[in-house]
Amino acid sequence: MSFRKFLSMLNPWNAFKAIFGFIQVVILKINPVRLLETLLKICLLSLITIILYSHQLEINKIKPEVGTLDNIPYDAFAQVEIGIKINSPEESFEFGSTGSGILVDYANGVSTIITADHVCNPPPLDKWYALVGRENIEKKITLKTFYGHEVEGEVVLNDSNYDLCLIRAEVEWSTPVRISAAPPALGEKVFNIAAPTGFFYPGVVPILEGRYSGDIGYNQDYDSIHTVYTKRGSSGSGVLNHRGEIVGIIHSAIGDLEHLGISSTWYEVNDFMLTYEILFY
Repeated sequence: MSFRKFLSMLNPWNAFKAIFGFIQVVILKINPVRLLETLLKICLLSLITIILYSHQLEINKIKPEVGTLDNIPYDAFAQVEIGIKINSPEESFEFGSTGSGILVDYANGVSTIITADHVCNPPPLDKWYALVGRENIEKKITLKTFYGHEVEGEVVLNDSNYDLCLIRAEVEWSTPVRISAAPPALGEKVFNIAAPTGFFYPGVVPILEGRYSGDIGYNQDYDSIHTVYTKRGSSGSGVLNHRGEIVGIIHSAIGDLEHLGISSTWYEVNDFMLTYEILFY
């Protein structure tokens, strides 16, 4: 091969024609429609990959939600049943109430639960005390533990203004729940272990959740509002923070607003339990 011919082969124009000819041959052998479909599939898969990756990055930024079953003391729940028998001169009859409660103390084989005072002392009771006298009224308190064990109890302390009551019984079934060291913050997530409408079965109790929405009242008589489902039977149930500590005790519902619960304030519960400690320790 002569040097001149070799240089002609290195001519850029000849090189371009050779490459273009090769591309033409390739294009003629490849189906353009199939090539387009392949390119679209590649683009679609790439887009899906990018979307999934970006979503995963966002998920990784989400902090685990506080308040899990590991620190909600559901097994400290107790259902409270009060049976009242009136022995009047005219006739005898019975009535009662059912509510919820939560274990707050245990010592020497004796458990103490906190509940609402109107569960311990149903409102008509005061009227009948005045009409027939205490000696003609029989009251039986039955506690059903989370595990279904039934035991009789007795009231050891109550406060009608705070609507709080303590019941003692010779039984042990769980670890007592502490009172929180501070009130809940506005908007803080709370949990409620209760038996609305009396719904409770050994080993099964509703665990509800909502938000602390502030206090309402006047003249130092305040109640706390929580966005938790509340019905008859919820009274006396504990409202807990994410550490599983008591910040209130449910005592009322609001008519048609079943997803709002009214409880004693943290200040009332704390003051009530301080009185209990002074009297019994």
